[in-house]
Amino acid sequence: MQKISRRTSLKTIAAGFAGAGAASLGLPRLAQAQTAWNWYTYYPVSTGSPARGITQAAEAIDKATNGQLKIRVHLGGSLPIQASTITPAVTSNVVQMASDIFSTGNMPIVGVLRLPMLVHSVEEYEKVHAIMMPLFEAAHEKKGLTIVGRYLYPVQSIWSRKKLTSLADLKDQKIRVVSPEQGEFIRAFGGAAITMGTPEVSAALDRGVVDGVCTAASGGGYVWRDLLKYNLILPLNYLETLIIVNKESLAKLPADQQAALRKGASEGGIWTVKTLADEEQDLRSKMQAAGLVVTQATAAEIEQGQTKMKSYWDEWAKKQPAEVAEALVKVRAALGR
Repeated sequence: MQKISRRTSLKTIAAGFAGAGAASLGLPRLAQAQTAWNWYTYYPVSTGSPARGITQAAEAIDKATNGQLKIRVHLGGSLPIQASTITPAVTSNVVQMASDIFSTGNMPIVGVLRLPMLVHSVEEYEKVHAIMMPLFEAAHEKKGLTIVGRYLYPVQSIWSRKKLTSLADLKDQKIRVVSPEQGEFIRAFGGAAITMGTPEVSAALDRGVVDGVCTAASGGGYVWRDLLKYNLILPLNYLETLIIVNKESLAKLPADQQAALRKGASEGGIWTVKTLADEEQDLRSKMQAAGLVVTQATAAEIEQGQTKMKSYWDEWAKKQPAEVAEALVKVRAALGR
């Protein structure tokens, strides 16, 4: 994906959108009463469930508003917006709406539920998410954003082109991670952690820039199936995508369109969660049939990973704002960890 150069900023991209109008985006000319929005996602493949889910949401919003709110979905890499700058891109109204997963640099509070080896199941995640959601909403509110939907990937595991049948095999491997927190786990077992946006991963694997990735089968594992040979399954962490909108742009919409947008985004997220969960084992099984070596981490390895990460959780909290550290205390108490 092309990165934003020094001469290009979110502000200039926004100006380009505004100046060129709908025609520059390939949109039909709309009647004056109609509103055109842009929805950007980090996800680069149109056939993947995360992209299909938001496309269905955009279509549902169009239908519910009788075509008065048109939302065009832009896949990851199709606009000069890096995955890590999606949050400020929506704050600045470069795009009015986005699927945001690489947000921990802009929203430290989101990192609480991404700490490695902290949450071990979807049931646990939903339990502590109820604690965290009001804090997520308040943090986004401060940046001029509103959360209108969400979807959760199946548990993240570790995949590689190189032999990876135990945690010991991580030593000296270069693994792509989606957050500093994931990176800490990889480094704890002797690997090198590299952060990059989803559109960049395929080329990086192909060229050997990275040896492997942290992902789910229904996330990136199946997309990169021709480049991955091993999969080590353990409760590394869960990744949640928040569907966010520019608060001011939302407020300008008529009440019925706001309601339709919230409903469409929420239902699109729910569909994506279910579809990803249904696909997870099926896609991994297809990859196994094609030669993928899948190994379930032992109970001893899981315990080892959690033990190593507990001290990191403490160190991580010390570097965060007080409200983030306090939230982690509540989450750990709820989980008994």
